[in-house]
Amino acid sequence: MLALLLILLAPANKSSALSCAEIPSVEEAYEKYDGVLIGYVDDVVRTDQNNKIHILVKRSFKGIKENKLIVGEDITWGAFWGPSEKGEEYLFFLRQSNNEWENPLCAPTMKVADASKELEFLKDKEITIQNTPSQTEEPVSRVEVKPDSTSWWIIAMVTVFLGVVGYAIFRFIRRP
Repeated sequence: MLALLLILLAPANKSSALSCAEIPSVEEAYEKYDGVLIGYVDDVVRTDQNNKIHILVKRSFKGIKENKLIVGEDITWGAFWGPSEKGEEYLFFLRQSNNEWENPLCAPTMKVADASKELEFLKDKEITIQNTPSQTEEPVSRVEVKPDSTSWWIIAMVTVFLGVVGYAIFRFIRRP
């Protein structure tokens, strides 16, 4: 009993809700992320699980040569500072997975107005961006809505109900 009391009263180790509770330095972030750019958020399209951020690339410092990108982002949080806002210019730190770009939760993405120290570090790392044809670009106004499991459950229940009612009517009409 005494041992249990001592364990409960012992000071706990420091813990954070996320493993990325501390913002990395610009040097660490540059090494860690696959793409670093300054981009203007042209549109934010909300889907059922995330945001699709349409970015016009102004300057690229690592990994990105296209002048337009569509980037996935968490619907509620975005990076450290929250989801990206349409009409704002950001310094993005992005990850690439399966040929898709993502603004991960722990990325130190920030508004360009707040990035003077970071831009000083990046000034000699700029790479050339190319104009990309917009034939494969998604329509900006399109919103994907996929039915969730609750919708399928309701559809199944209505189908079963209509089947039972149809069967009961059929049996009632065929009765002599």
